[in-house]
Amino acid sequence: MVGAGCFGRLAQKVAMSFLIVEAEGIPDVDGGRRVYGLEPDLGDKAVVKVMSHYHLQHHGRSAPFFEHHLRSVAAVSLLHCRDEEVREIGLSIDHASEREMIEAVQNRISACDGTPVFWDGARDVAVWLTMRAMLHGCRLDLRHQPPVEHMLGLSVTRTRRHHLAKRFGMDAYAVPDDEQNWQVVRQQGGLASVVVRCASNARATAMLWYRYRLVNGDMTRDEYDAVAEGLEDHKPTGVNDTA
Repeated sequence: MVGAGCFGRLAQKVAMSFLIVEAEGIPDVDGGRRVYGLEPDLGDKAVVKVMSHYHLQHHGRSAPFFEHHLRSVAAVSLLHCRDEEVREIGLSIDHASEREMIEAVQNRISACDGTPVFWDGARDVAVWLTMRAMLHGCRLDLRHQPPVEHMLGLSVTRTRRHHLAKRFGMDAYAVPDDEQNWQVVRQQGGLASVVVRCASNARATAMLWYRYRLVNGDMTRDEYDAVAEGLEDHKPTGVNDTA
């Protein structure tokens, strides 16, 4: 469901500069050991099995992600669009700690002072990252920023963003649950494909917004083509689609 009124209210505010934050998670194994009183020498695989058991008991199969305090940040993608300029930052636990990734998000927000910041509201990314920032005792000014569903005028319960993007011929992907990402880490030894998926979804969100601005008369076709070309130049590869 598309809300034209929401589109119109945001058009003046967002203009041509905005920052999109995408993130994916894995089970917080250390947190699982503490919360469920497990032995320190119990293997990670066994810990995740216990965590999944309790999660299924308490939340059922309809909740694919662990609770915020039991879900570590595995990868983050930051996409800053300003006029025709595109800047992208991708981080994962392959090269940075969870705290360092959260601090990178805050640093980019601070550097983009006054620029609207959007996050995935369907997965409560802002609340999740805020909880993780609390655990590490670091600052994060993300919670009171609007979700991308507001940016795009979508109803979270009726429209899946990655399906909408695909309808427009854009690369976008469903976000797998935390345990699936953890399996990727174990099997592939890293999160390269997860980082690419984060970046693709951030890029698709930006292109959906630019497409709306084009049809709304807020930008010319030449401006749209220039932005699209810039995003295409940064297009990642190597994602296995999940939905």
